[in-house]
Amino acid sequence: MAVIVGMHFSMLFLVVQYFQKVLGFSPLYAGLAYLPVTCTVFAVTHFMPGLIERFGAERLLIAGCALVSCSFIGFVLMDGQGSYISVVLAPMFVHSIGIGLVFTPGTVLIMQDVPAEQSDSASGLLQMDQQIGGALGIAVITSMYAATSVPGNFVSGLPMAFGVAALFSLLVGLSSWLFTRRRHAVGNAIRS
Repeated sequence: MAVIVGMHFSMLFLVVQYFQKVLGFSPLYAGLAYLPVTCTVFAVTHFMPGLIERFGAERLLIAGCALVSCSFIGFVLMDGQGSYISVVLAPMFVHSIGIGLVFTPGTVLIMQDVPAEQSDSASGLLQMDQQIGGALGIAVITSMYAATSVPGNFVSGLPMAFGVAALFSLLVGLSSWLFTRRRHAVGNAIRS
């Protein structure tokens, strides 16, 4: 969960820079440009209880990680010639759906086996995990950006930064898939 939160925070950080430095948005317009993210995550979260019941938290988490990874591949294509509609909106929409599919199922999976008397400590640990993951994610991805960017050309470092974010997101999805397979195998062995 920490890694996906870190990748999400890094997207928020770099894309707002793109809005202001490349597209020339004012701070207010840059903030308003994130409304599709907020609205989409809100909408996806609204349907989450039914989706978890129908598909299971594990599948939704894995699908969310895959969508987040795909969104970063879309962000890799951002250049100095595009516009908000043509270059940013589609990957942002995919990213928003993915994040919506990650946060609630991830929280459910983390908290479901925690005894009731320890749920407050586990919840606090989860929040700390997300905050640390966010800070580390921004640090790692912006370091990748800085290592490959050309001074005076903001978009030059974006392919590496977003490519690494896509890879990390894909690895989280893969590790989640492997963990859930192992968990189901152990559960089936115990029942046998």
